[in-house]
Amino acid sequence: MERDMRVPVGKDAPCGDAGRPWRGQSRWRGDETGQATIEYALLVFAFMAAIVGMGALWHAARDGVLLELALGAASHVPGSEGVLGMAEDMALF
Repeated sequence: MERDMRVPVGKDAPCGDAGRPWRGQSRWRGDETGQATIEYALLVFAFMAAIVGMGALWHAARDGVLLELALGAASHVPGSEGVLGMAEDMALF
């Protein structure tokens, strides 16, 4: 025998009013209240942090800061010590 799984509404509702919660149910769902809002806020925060980070990298590349950092970290910079230094670097490499 199949059970009727439809939710009664209107006058047939268990509480007499379809807008009120059934027995055993509360109006607010405890731990689930606002979960989607919190998840959305965290997602927006992470997305905005990624956008700000990409903007900072863009400005650093445009201003030449990244190029200066790369040249400073390079072990062999062509032309920095003249022809003799370049020949020495090539021989030692």
